[in-house]
Amino acid sequence: MEELIEVRLTAEPNVCEQLAELWDDPEADFSVEKLTDSEKAVFSLFLKSENEASQAGTKLLDLAKLLTSDLSVERRIVKKEDWAEKWKENFHVSRVGKSLVIVPSWETYSPEPNDIILVNDPGMAFGTGSHGTSKACLEFLEELSLKHHPQSLLDAGTGTGILAVAAAKLGIPDIDAFDNEPQAVMAAKENAEKNNVAINVFQQDLFFYAPQKKYDIVIANILCAVLERNVERLMAAVAPGGNLILAGILDEQYPALSLLFTGLGAMEQRSTLIEGWRTGVFSIPKIARPIETVPQTEPEMEEAATWFSDKWHIPKSAYISSMKEPKDNYWYVIRDPETKKIIAGAGVIPNDFHMRPDLAPNVCALFVEEPFRKQGLAGALLNHIARDMQTKGCGTLYLATEHTSFYERYGWDFYTFVKESNSDHMTRLYRHVWKDER
Repeated sequence: MEELIEVRLTAEPNVCEQLAELWDDPEADFSVEKLTDSEKAVFSLFLKSENEASQAGTKLLDLAKLLTSDLSVERRIVKKEDWAEKWKENFHVSRVGKSLVIVPSWETYSPEPNDIILVNDPGMAFGTGSHGTSKACLEFLEELSLKHHPQSLLDAGTGTGILAVAAAKLGIPDIDAFDNEPQAVMAAKENAEKNNVAINVFQQDLFFYAPQKKYDIVIANILCAVLERNVERLMAAVAPGGNLILAGILDEQYPALSLLFTGLGAMEQRSTLIEGWRTGVFSIPKIARPIETVPQTEPEMEEAATWFSDKWHIPKSAYISSMKEPKDNYWYVIRDPETKKIIAGAGVIPNDFHMRPDLAPNVCALFVEEPFRKQGLAGALLNHIARDMQTKGCGTLYLATEHTSFYERYGWDFYTFVKESNSDHMTRLYRHVWKDER
């Protein structure tokens, strides 16, 4: 009986599951097994020779160390015949979203009305559809397709092509998909043929990708470390008014990554958490305008302070003083890409002139120039600021205002009335508590 070398990596279940999504070595089959006697799981590679096992083991360790430091690796000999059927035990028919059904080719399934069947075999490339990141991408893709009827899509890091295949079956006519591994490109092409859909699949490394056109939807289900180094490339691929789906991100990594994209003008719409992995959907305004944090240099502070002073008639010196105390004060501006002039801004300070110092910190001085209103800039600022403060350990913000309905649009709720510092006038105080959808 022929033998195989099993390289076993033990780690947290979400790490092993992500390795299953990312593994692309053509010389090895793999499996994921949750251990019943501990909170760990095992990601196993099955190889034919010591040389293959050594190379694959090194690659596995390098990849796993991007996800965790809590791991162990061992080897053992297994019978090939035992493995040939055992690996299939991890993959079965699964339903995702309202109508998508993933069916391995060796299983039979009787479709229900309105089912969209995705024939997909796991193996030499990631993207089985069983991992939380793939499920979330498929669910968001289905929602966006039904709501916006997109005409084009890019799947960056396609793996087996499961997302691109789903896009085609959801009716998106123009689909490009790429991966940096040739075996993944081959797997994606084969799965496209099995599903009788037309997808343009090609080999490409995201680090060297220069989009030749823009897409209504861009999906990137890749490791967070790769996403954060390719923010501008991914943003450049999305058509104005389009959407970006980001996945492959651990829950604790997501807030900081989100800020990188909203800082370039994307607007975070929602996110979902599945098995420790957070996937987010971002819309790209027709004119994307980056959000800047006012730096601690005199020219920028002078410019921003002058702008805020002109809008709110508070001495410029007060703004400059606040900007020079970054520990408790944060200021944000948006510029017109053409003129480079400030067109919107807001700040975060300990107290916005009211008698409730316990209700802090306060978002203040929100203003959008008249020609640029009703373009989503206020919402983009408020969302970006709330996310930025969350990364600084502050999940709750307050805002004093005379408005009665405006802030509700952006997740703020009326909280109480507060007395102003220098008068008996009572003003409305709103509260924003950051709650990621789960």
